[in-house]
Amino acid sequence: MPHKVVKKYTHSDKPHITIWSAINSELVIGPIFFTGGISSEAYKQTLKNFVSDLHQISNENEHPILVQDDSKLHSNAEVVEFLEKEFPNHWIGTESKYAKWPHHSSDLSPINFFLWGYIKSRVYKTPIETGDVDELKKRIEAAFKNVTPDLLEEAIEEYKTRLERVVKTNGHLVDATIYGEEIDYDQLNVWGMYNWQYL
Repeated sequence: MPHKVVKKYTHSDKPHITIWSAINSELVIGPIFFTGGISSEAYKQTLKNFVSDLHQISNENEHPILVQDDSKLHSNAEVVEFLEKEFPNHWIGTESKYAKWPHHSSDLSPINFFLWGYIKSRVYKTPIETGDVDELKKRIEAAFKNVTPDLLEEAIEEYKTRLERVVKTNGHLVDATIYGEEIDYDQLNVWGMYNWQYL
């Protein structure tokens, strides 16, 4: 069994968007669209907006744990400083003082192993004309509206199962192949956040 899978993306000059979202076991925040890529400043502003939304939907006794993967964008010094201020001892990421996110572990993230695959399966059910960003956005928004609380709860339960499996396998990859299924990496009370580039 491999210790890591690294998927490389090649730069494309075709029009594209990047989307950001956050999920927990009850709801989805997003999608938030960016034309092309996302800068660290735009990402930090997105986090500020997310924290504002979070304060509106959480009570003061709740202390959610925020989880980010090992994207370079998530490790930006200003982003880390912001997260340490807003989520002291309550965020997981590569630069977190609370808990480190393991490198190349997208198989542990509910955003990666559930949400993006689910969204892509609906968005690309029928072909989209290359460059039709407006149609792409409409389909993404429609797909997000179909993410039910039951699906989110299942994804978070699977997240817990995968974390237990990591312990049992001494830190090896945890993906559906462990459960005897084939994986297509292209279709693939914790807040998981991530952004994904759609071409």
